[in-house]
Amino acid sequence: MSEKKKPAERKEYTVKVTTHVHMGQPCEKGDKIHLTEAQAKRLQEKGVI
Repeated sequence: MSEKKKPAERKEYTVKVTTHVHMGQPCEKGDKIHLTEAQAKRLQEKGVI
């Protein structure tokens, strides 16, 4: 019997740039997007959020 993994928790972040695409949709500065901790870390390092 296998255990199902719980989906990664996502939190809301605000986009700081106008050149980001999230889930195939262009984002504008100030838009809210939901990210996992790993995604947020990567985008924070790039200055996106």
